[in-house]
Amino acid sequence: MNKGIKVAHGTWLSFMNAGDCFADNLVVERIFKEDISSYVKVIYGDFIAESNFTLNIVKAKNTCVFYKDMPFCHQAAFLRNENYVYDIQYHIAADYKLFRSIYSKYGKRSFKKMKMAIAIFDLNGISNSNESLLRKEYHELYHEFGGFYYVIDSIKRILSKF
Repeated sequence: MNKGIKVAHGTWLSFMNAGDCFADNLVVERIFKEDISSYVKVIYGDFIAESNFTLNIVKAKNTCVFYKDMPFCHQAAFLRNENYVYDIQYHIAADYKLFRSIYSKYGKRSFKKMKMAIAIFDLNGISNSNESLLRKEYHELYHEFGGFYYVIDSIKRILSKF
């Protein structure tokens, strides 16, 4: 993803994985026909989860959940092209780290939530097939960002061993 960011020339970036796509052919047009404040760094919305030929709409959460969770999937987000980079030491949670860092630096005003499904997300990808690595990376990021949820997550991890 970082290689793509370096060569991108547009104002907005979107990252899809194999098996993912926009929810329909007019998503981009509908999003960008609205006025987008220059303060907005991320535009995000709902997504359609696809698994074994079954589709379910998943509503994006408000950004206030960043302290413990990713409020949307990166496939259902557009990132303003401002030289952000993904921390490649995280194989699954790099998107969480990037978006949470933007949220921590610029606040909730930097995120614009759209009331529409933006992407169809294939649930058979790596983030859904390696739950233990995902939890490990999130735990490391809870520690890095600090805060109350790191303590709660640590207690849960300890108690789960009993």
